[in-house]
This record gives sequence, C-alpha cells and structure tokens, in this order.
Amino acid sequence: MVSADITRRLLLASLAAVTTGLAAAMVLAAPPRPLSGDDQATVRRIEAYLNSITTLAGRFLQTSSDGGEASGRFYMWRPGRLRFDYDPPVPYLIVATGDLVIHYDRELKTASHIYQEATPAAFLLKSEIRFERGLRVTDLARRPGVLQLTFVQAKEPEAGSVTLVLGDNPLALRQWVVVDPQGVETRVSLLDYQVGGRLDPKLFEFNEPTWLDEQRKRGN
Repeated sequence: MVSADITRRLLLASLAAVTTGLAAAMVLAAPPRPLSGDDQATVRRIEAYLNSITTLAGRFLQTSSDGGEASGRFYMWRPGRLRFDYDPPVPYLIVATGDLVIHYDRELKTASHIYQEATPAAFLLKSEIRFERGLRVTDLARRPGVLQLTFVQAKEPEAGSVTLVLGDNPLALRQWVVVDPQGVETRVSLLDYQVGGRLDPKLFEFNEPTWLDEQRKRGN
C-alpha cells in the first residue's frame, strides 16, 4: 500500500499540474531562458490548445522519484470543475465544484475543503488560460514530436516549477512534472483520455452525508 506521505504528495501533484500557486519549495528555480519569437508563438499555440478544451476524461498514472505510485480516473469540465478518483488502495477523492476543492478520505469518511481560487487547480480551470497572468515561462524544449513547457510562479520563482509535456502535430497533453518541497519529482501521465463529449454534472457534486452534516452543524 502507498504510504500516507507519498499519497498526499501525489494528491498535491495532481492539482499542481498547472498552477498559479506552486507548492512552497526551498529549491532554486532554473534561470529563465530567453524565448525566441518562434518560442513565443508556440506558447500562444499551447494556450490556444488548452483553451479549446471544454471536457476531458480518462485515466491517470502518478509516479514519484521516491517510489510512490497511484492511479485512477480523472474528469475535467472547464471552467471550474475537476475530479480525481483514485483506485484502491488509495482511498482519496478530489472534487473541484466550481467554488471549492474538496478532498475526501473514503476510509476515514472525512473531508476538508479550500476555496478553489486558493488552489493550484485554479490555473487549468480558468475560463481563459494565459501563462503571462501570474506565471512565467522559463523554458520551451523541443524533441521530435514532443514539446516541454516549463513555468514558475511569477512572484515566487524560487518556489519550484511545473513542466507540461505535450505531443506535437497535433498538440495533445500527455504529462506534467512537479517538484515538491523536498525536491521529489512527481510525474502525472494521462492515459486513454477523450477530449470533448458530455460529462455527467453529478461527477462534480459532493454529497457525502457525513461531510454535509458537519457543514450544517458549523453553520448553526
């Protein structure tokens, strides 16, 4: 079974895929490489591709350099909605409802939540994705048929970096790579996914009775 620490790191990485608030890490970000005109045009093309996605659904595999591994299904409906449903033995579910991001532990039957705008998920779920808004692209690498776009938080470039890995011609998001506060690299691979199509709105609702009862008690 995956350890609790590794599982939590994987959970954070799943949301830190494309982020306006990278995990606070005391690591030195690589100095930015000046982008050429062709690079800047490619960044705009990647933005246009990401903005063209309304729904996305498939499977994911998360691995980390310290040996952690988890898998499951993911669903995204832009703007605002996201779901990561982890396979057993990992007991976690993450749901972004449009306002909140809720982390639910099926074993303990407990949930915690934060406002979506305060989470790393906010970037990918915005109605318009622009890297120049709160982020800074530090590198754009090309390999045959593959693009790798690396970016950092503009106000805290020392906090770490995220790298998006995309297939080229046509563009297709394949992976993202995140560095956590301990310098551990976590890779999230998207598998067998479908772009477009209708998703059930109920996927992005959270109706676990125990959590709802607790929220009602707090409101009284």
